Amino acid sequence: MFEKFVNMITTKEELLSKLNLEGLTKREDIEKEFSKIAYSLINHFAILKGNEEYRIVELEFYHNQTDVGGLVTIKRTAKSGQWFFHSYGVELTFASNADLYGGILIRAINKDGIFFNGPGRVADKLFDVFDAFSTPENFPKLIMRDWENKISPNAQVPIRRIIAA
Repeated sequence: MFEKFVNMITTKEELLSKLNLEGLTKREDIEKEFSKIAYSLINHFAILKGNEEYRIVELEFYHNQTDVGGLVTIKRTAKSGQWFFHSYGVELTFASNADLYGGILIRAINKDGIFFNGPGRVADKLFDVFDAFSTPENFPKLIMRDWENKISPNAQVPIRRIIAA
């Protein structure tokens, strides 16, 4: 399922563009974009906090146009690629407005073989303490990182939760 998306998103600009789902109205089309984004986030990006790099290893996609089975996407107004905090953890946002909104919940990260599992633990690890009087130097940001060992993501049906396998 994911092999055809290898190297599909190769720059931060392309990722920001993919995080804008405007114009996609069919659930199937949106979920295809989820696949491309998931493969790229797991294999071509890292979260940099200070000097520490974290690999994203589990994601969960939320978009109000794909909600099924009682799942609820939290409303928000955001630009593509912003951190969005809520009581469950932290998400990377899709371009969102009053009608179309969603994000990618970061469910697990890995640093040097140590896993931080669960969206709350991820948020706590990445966004723990920052200077209240200046822009923090160690504020987490997404960076390009072409991981040597490629992982083929394993999707649960419907394609919402993506786990690095």
